[in-house]
Amino acid sequence: MRVLRRHPKAAAPPLVPIPAAPPPRRRGAPPLRLLQQVGRSAPRSRQGQDAEDFYRSSLDIRKRLAQAEPNRADYQRDLSVSYNKLGDLLRALDRDRRRRLLQELPRHPKATRPGRAQPRRLPRRPLHLLQQAGDLLRDFGQGQDAEDFYRSSLDIRKRLAQAEPNRADYQRDLSVSYNKLGDLLSDLGQGQDVEDFYRNSLDILKRLVQTEPNRADYQRDLSVSYEKLGELLSALGQGQNAEDFYRNSLDIIKRLAQDEPNRADYQRHLSVSYIKLGDLLRDLGQGQGAEDFYRSSLEIAKRLAQAEPNRADYQIDVAVSLSRMAQIEPQEALAHLQRALAILKALQERGALLPRDEPKIRIFEEEIAKLPA
Repeated sequence: MRVLRRHPKAAAPPLVPIPAAPPPRRRGAPPLRLLQQVGRSAPRSRQGQDAEDFYRSSLDIRKRLAQAEPNRADYQRDLSVSYNKLGDLLRALDRDRRRRLLQELPRHPKATRPGRAQPRRLPRRPLHLLQQAGDLLRDFGQGQDAEDFYRSSLDIRKRLAQAEPNRADYQRDLSVSYNKLGDLLSDLGQGQDVEDFYRNSLDILKRLVQTEPNRADYQRDLSVSYEKLGELLSALGQGQNAEDFYRNSLDIIKRLAQDEPNRADYQRHLSVSYIKLGDLLRDLGQGQGAEDFYRSSLEIAKRLAQAEPNRADYQIDVAVSLSRMAQIEPQEALAHLQRALAILKALQERGALLPRDEPKIRIFEEEIAKLPA
């Protein structure tokens, strides 16, 4: 669960003074597009520093272009994209550090309310340890850099959207920037502005959908925006309000999946939405509703995994859905968890299990060990 605490707003970093015009490219210097492409590919090969170097080279070029012709909106927009890419990279590096850190923290079961039976669920880490993890992450130094880049991108996109309010692409870019900043601050436990950022994004997407209701990409973005607010409110203990946002998100993605049943990304989004709403209803004591959503999620996850058996993410979705079924079907818990564990171990053996998913193996093993013989 994300834990939020107050954090003062950070100002966007000023542009560094640079020449009035970009210098001519030296023979053999990499073009801007190539720098971006190399930066994108480097993180996948775990060459994080190389990726950062290429992204910063691209950013330097785009700064010069934007300063040389400040009225060129396309240069300003490209600059905002470069800021976001650097922010994405630094955020990813921080998330990787957090994953390793959290693996070292002790696990702690959720307390049971007196006089009320609680469904089986995976143990949760105590809040003060998660807060400590967030504090340690800030000491690593990357999170603040990511925030600075995201705020610089947001500042540019605000200006573009204000200058041409009828440009839908500028409005959509602005909603993306709000969400990125909200995600980062939520990750780092610096939550003073998170809800405001998410609601600003939601308001923009609502207007875009009203203007062009047949744009499926706008509908998808709106579904994601509702989901983010649902996650946030759930983390803040506002379960009933969170349910409304989750259901709004689910309604949208259900329509999209029905309209285009062959879109695997819509189907997967729908499966994940069922899981999230099921988790919330489970926590609210609505066991039957949670069970229905878990079953729907598992059915979709199985179909996707059967259609593309080499997709590791689809296999992991099946394992996660099975772990949820173990919580609501105690008599079948062992079979569900053993099957989920077998899926993850098979992925691990062929090198297809991502580091962030490796802790699930230990979690499932611990859950199996707790079951009566």
